[in-house]
Amino acid sequence: AELSDYYQNDYNARKIIDIARAIEGMPRHSSIHAAGVVIGQEALTDLLPLQKTADGHIITQFTKETVEDIGLLKMDILGLRTLTVIDRAVEIIFKTRGIKIEIDKLSLDDKAVYDLLSAGDTIGVFQLESDGLRRILSEMKPSCFEDIIAVIALYRPGPLGSGMVEDFISCKHGRQKIEYIHPSLEVILKETYGVILYQEQVMRIASEIASFTMGEADVLRRAMGKKKPQELAAQRDKFVVGAKDNDVEEKISSRLFDLMESFAGYGFNKSHSAAYAMISYQTAYLKAHYAPEFMCAFLTSVIDNQEKVVFYLRECQRLGIKFLPPDINESFENFTVASLGIRFGLGAIKNVGLTAVKGIVSERKTAPFKSLFDFCCRVDLAQINKRVIENLILAGCFDSLKMTRKQCLSIMDECISLGMQIKMSQNSNQLSLFGDTESMIIEPVPKINGEYDSKDLLSMEKEVLGFYVSADPLDEYKNVLPLVTTWQLNELNPAADEAYVRVAGTVINLEKRRSRKGDLYARFLLEDHNASTEMMLFPSAFNKNIDLLQSEQAVIIEGFYDKRDEQPKVSVRKTFPLSFKLNELHIRVTDHWSKENRDKVLSILRQHAGETDVILHLPDKRIIVLNDEFSVEPDIKLKNKLGLILGKHNIWFN
Repeated sequence: AELSDYYQNDYNARKIIDIARAIEGMPRHSSIHAAGVVIGQEALTDLLPLQKTADGHIITQFTKETVEDIGLLKMDILGLRTLTVIDRAVEIIFKTRGIKIEIDKLSLDDKAVYDLLSAGDTIGVFQLESDGLRRILSEMKPSCFEDIIAVIALYRPGPLGSGMVEDFISCKHGRQKIEYIHPSLEVILKETYGVILYQEQVMRIASEIASFTMGEADVLRRAMGKKKPQELAAQRDKFVVGAKDNDVEEKISSRLFDLMESFAGYGFNKSHSAAYAMISYQTAYLKAHYAPEFMCAFLTSVIDNQEKVVFYLRECQRLGIKFLPPDINESFENFTVASLGIRFGLGAIKNVGLTAVKGIVSERKTAPFKSLFDFCCRVDLAQINKRVIENLILAGCFDSLKMTRKQCLSIMDECISLGMQIKMSQNSNQLSLFGDTESMIIEPVPKINGEYDSKDLLSMEKEVLGFYVSADPLDEYKNVLPLVTTWQLNELNPAADEAYVRVAGTVINLEKRRSRKGDLYARFLLEDHNASTEMMLFPSAFNKNIDLLQSEQAVIIEGFYDKRDEQPKVSVRKTFPLSFKLNELHIRVTDHWSKENRDKVLSILRQHAGETDVILHLPDKRIIVLNDEFSVEPDIKLKNKLGLILGKHNIWFN
């Protein structure tokens, strides 16, 4: 009533309400599908209204639903970076090995590919990289191309939440009996082990059981997807009648329709999944047979994203592929395959842009650079400024020129200054009374000897490359790490939910935050030679641990590993500094603690007598310190012997 009074008595209110009525229900704004293209048999101007965007693109004024309703074809045309990776990898393989790969003619039964997929070794493999998918692959053990198509279709919220994935895997491996509620379903559902997974299967069932035409089956598919009650009721009646004409009992056809309807909500286009699966197979093939070339191509594709470069370099490490530091005379813009491994691209160095890289590569075609001074005299210092040169030095680009990074930095400013003088002289075309400027300038000689210590060098590399190249902060502890940890970071994926773990690594990307209650907490990555894992330091453990958690600091972390989220993480409970002195051997007693095993453990302890205390963690949470008779000398052989009896993840040193 109040609004009505406003409308009747206030001119401005009436004007606003009238305008609102006119635009009510209209689109608020036009948005553009990133890859949607509308196709018609005749000029689109004769079929629907078009408009131009501010940047000159022509788009429809109809929504996607209306476009489909008037009979036009709507297609999504996706540009995939992976296709470039594949092309580049094939080129590199031909260049380095002389082997021409016909990527579109690969055999689809390559054992190495299915071994790689079954191991979940799919970092870099199209569509199959996530932790969740790698877990499913390792459980499913794909054995044919149809399995790859299926896993891509299965890895979506609907199937994951419905138990469909578990049924599929159990049926594939014979742990669950495959049942068909009608014999004619076997030929349709055999490839998916009795599970209705694809929209095409729904259409085939309608055709086989109820004699739907493919057009009618497509209408049924869409009706099931939209879940409109009236439309579904009409389709059910039609399906039951058609099935009855084919001698299928109404009880069976009605049950089958219910089954189709429930699965149709999760149904995926097989054609869509198959297209993706082909690219997945091709990338898996390249990784399985030509890992250095494939990873080189992949690194180049993410060269402008330092975080991703680091991620894929770590995968190279895990695969045993060596990577070589950037070199001013050997590196190009992109990563390259060398005889010893993958060479860093200059484009991966922080703040070294494409223009600078092109200038360096172009100039060295004349002759290799002989020294930092020679470099500064020859390149365009307007393009390659002091910041670029400093980062090239910090990255180790001049290491091969027989001068340390410390020495290079000590003469850098002088080299740049003299280089600019020579350039100015060359550009002015003037001759000195006593000869040309170049012959008068003497190359600077470092007044210092030696190099920065390894910790500083690694810090420099981390700053400009995002990665340690010449060494790793954990290298000095490599003999200690196996003794003080129960897991390596790259082993954590198979760990049980809520498993208590003890891991070691370097702290990176430490971020302190406040919760809504105002409590401090932190998150960071723990990184070792082969992997990195997210760590959460919740408020309850913050004050006890934060002082030991400094960026680039090597530490031991104890906590609960939880892989239930898409991004698994460790909830930190305790933090210890890495040290060479080992004071305690800890043994977690498990169900394997029989009298026989207890006697074996005590015998092994006596064989490795020393001065390190032995501490037992009992299942009932009690902790027992054994007397000095069982003290030991820390040794990896001791840890391994005990691990064979009680499990390697239950033995560690402090």
